[in-house]
Amino acid sequence: MNRQPRETWLAGLHSQIEPVGECMEWQGPTMGKTPVIYCPRGYAFEGASQGKHSTRAILFALDRGYRLSENSLIRMRCRNDKCVHVAHFYVIHRSHQPKEQSKRGELSTPRKRASITIQQRKTAKLTLEQARSIRHSTTPSREEAKKYGVSSQTVSAIRRGILWAESTQGASVFSWRGVL
Repeated sequence: MNRQPRETWLAGLHSQIEPVGECMEWQGPTMGKTPVIYCPRGYAFEGASQGKHSTRAILFALDRGYRLSENSLIRMRCRNDKCVHVAHFYVIHRSHQPKEQSKRGELSTPRKRASITIQQRKTAKLTLEQARSIRHSTTPSREEAKKYGVSSQTVSAIRRGILWAESTQGASVFSWRGVL
């Protein structure tokens, strides 16, 4: 099997980067928000396995001549998810990640948690009205569960205010009991 030369692979890597303002944006594939590239064994750095790798980690290794340690992360000064500009990289230790996210306002907030809860409720088996009727019902949990096609544990959790908490506290979507 013929492998492409390293120079051809590097040219392909750089062909997927496009300048946008001060950033160099990745136009290739991503995994979630992370830009990734297929890397043949040994093309980027010694001991690198063949397969998909973070484009930022590859570019960092090619630019600096060494790999990141396992406990290090690359963050972007520009906060652009697609940016792979080496000048925008800075390295932090994994243990500092939560503090860094908090400083940037990236950690979960009540509004974010509520929007997640709303999205989950769109696919839920029960509606808010059904949850309220379960809460106010005096029938045994097993009978209510059969009636609505859910488990008796779900009925119990609704009655205790763990699930569908806004039905116990009025209409607030930002109820701390239901979204934590």
